[in-house]
Amino acid sequence: MSENTAKLNKFRKEIEGCAESEAAAIIEAAQKSADEAIASAEKQVRRTYKDNTRQRVEKFRAEERRKVSETRFSEGKRVLMHRAALVEEFFTRVEAELKAETEKDSYKAYLERSADEARAQFSLENAQVFCREQDIALVGGLISENGAQVLASESIAIGGIIVKIPEKGIIMDLSLDAALENEREGFSASEEMQL
Repeated sequence: MSENTAKLNKFRKEIEGCAESEAAAIIEAAQKSADEAIASAEKQVRRTYKDNTRQRVEKFRAEERRKVSETRFSEGKRVLMHRAALVEEFFTRVEAELKAETEKDSYKAYLERSADEARAQFSLENAQVFCREQDIALVGGLISENGAQVLASESIAIGGIIVKIPEKGIIMDLSLDAALENEREGFSASEEMQL
């Protein structure tokens, strides 16, 4: 029996050895699989972290670009409003100075030049010549053409004349009001006044 026991012990040791080596192989395979799973999970976590970080950074950048754009727009608008106020103030002063000039003797010479300019282009026969109420006598003395009428116009606040020849469909605005408005429009439209 001892021979059988020895064989049985030897057989048992071989089985235990095989079982241990299979168990070690299974454990090694499981460890390798677990390591690969952990490495894959770590890669996925890093990728997700990078994606989340990239998305946050892009969102932050977009928000900052929006804020900069809003600030630029707001400041541009503020600058334009300030410019408009300065231009309005400037032209209000110019208008006041022009009105003061109409009280001087040089204004009569200006009206004479305006009447001569109108005559040089058109016959003033049967024309309507508009001016300020206080200038009717002065302009009436300058316009002596047959059938010409000198009339007051509320659209002339500063001075000058507007010549209208209805039968020819002609209107010639030689008023200081129109000249000032043309200057104002030209000034505002100039390249230097744009943002």
